[in-house]
Amino acid sequence: MNGGWEVLKLQIAALGGLLFLSLAVTWVILYYVRLLDHPNERSSHELATPKCGGVGIVVSFVAGVYISQLWGGKCLVPPNILYSFIIPVLMIAIVSLADDIQELSPKFRLFIQITASLLFLSLIGFEGGVRDSNVLALMLRALIWAASVVWIVGMANSFNFMDGIDGLAAGQGLIVSFFFAVIQFGYGNCFLGFIALVLMVGCLGFLAFNFPPAKVFMGDVGSVSIGFILAIMALLGLKYESSLQSMMLVPLLMSNFLFDTTTTFLRRLKNREPVLEPHRTHLYQKFSSCGVSQRTVTMTNYGMAIIQGLIVLLMGDELQYALAGCLILQIIYQSLINVLYQKYFKGLSSERVK
Repeated sequence: MNGGWEVLKLQIAALGGLLFLSLAVTWVILYYVRLLDHPNERSSHELATPKCGGVGIVVSFVAGVYISQLWGGKCLVPPNILYSFIIPVLMIAIVSLADDIQELSPKFRLFIQITASLLFLSLIGFEGGVRDSNVLALMLRALIWAASVVWIVGMANSFNFMDGIDGLAAGQGLIVSFFFAVIQFGYGNCFLGFIALVLMVGCLGFLAFNFPPAKVFMGDVGSVSIGFILAIMALLGLKYESSLQSMMLVPLLMSNFLFDTTTTFLRRLKNREPVLEPHRTHLYQKFSSCGVSQRTVTMTNYGMAIIQGLIVLLMGDELQYALAGCLILQIIYQSLINVLYQKYFKGLSSERVK
């Protein structure tokens, strides 16, 4: 890491301060703001619980982005890169917080998410590896931008969909950002590595109050923002390290969330169910409904996220093996959950008959 031991000590101290900031803001939201999430037929909780604790994650992240520039060297980036994190993330967080307080139109939220994604791509000057200026190159660049917007918006909403039980989303954000940081430092990218650690400690500070049984929920302000941040970190990493390995890094680290979201979406689409309406048929929800505690479900997903991270680290440039390993892990998990789910409800049906 550029700057030597003195810089490293300062960075560790800064991360400790950001952890305290996340803890403090979440504590204030929990005990003084107390916006309550009242349970309904789709909820996994039974009592009204404070929400919007994800504000602590966002505040500590934005502060950490500013702090990252104190070290200079490889951590020093142009202002456009710096504000590509701050402005779009704040846009997403503010609208998501407003939605937590008073439900907003899904179309309006989607519009803001697309706008923030385009703003990020514009600020970093994203080219997707296409540098020519002829008509074909411009068309290809437009296609890459469209795919990038789908990726960012999809990740933001995928993370939101998976924030359904205590500790799951915050722990996932913590683990994924840790492995992302390790890999970015390995690439020599001090800025992205430090930013990923900033997200990690922000999630850790919130998780202190959200680990099952949760005292506070993160709300959309937390889940949508974390998904958005991870997605844009992936694209910025691709800008710095233009390779297939870099492009697949976050999707592989996030494969348990992406697999659950994608297979659930496709299954509901096949069954002609309203795919945009809330439901309780994600794999983690089915697992939880089988009489298993939320802590067990959450810890199982933590374990999967750690295994995915280790697979990506160990496989290195052998992308096909990393992809195969993560996919096999998800298929095994899905198969076990479906067997448990069918056996559990078959047993309940048998008891009713008796």
